[in-house]
Amino acid sequence: VMDNRDGQYLFSSIAVAPNGDVYVANSLAPQVFKREGDKLRAVVQNPRLTGIRGLTFSGDGKRLYFADPELGVFAMDTGTGRPLDMRTARSVTLFGIEEMVWHGGALLAVQSGISPKRVVRLVMDAAGTT
Repeated sequence: VMDNRDGQYLFSSIAVAPNGDVYVANSLAPQVFKREGDKLRAVVQNPRLTGIRGLTFSGDGKRLYFADPELGVFAMDTGTGRPLDMRTARSVTLFGIEEMVWHGGALLAVQSGISPKRVVRLVMDAAGTT
């Protein structure tokens, strides 16, 4: 746990992009940081999120995906830092995701925060947003 004048940090998830960039999630606040040299720069901060879990990158490293256990899956364009508009079929629930990895054009997600607990394969469109 790191403590500074801005608050406390407990880094719970880590992801390394294909180009070597390192991102970490703070489990005490809805934040994601990117390592830049010997410092961390906040790239995601949204007080409406309840938490951030399961950081992972698309295969090309252009998108950083993360899950909010209560709100579902989110993504950020790593080139611009802007959030991406994610779309999900109504028949799919994305609640309770604790871990995610990218594999073969799909997100593999562990939904251990809901019942029944399960592992799901979320096949993405070519843009990686649906």
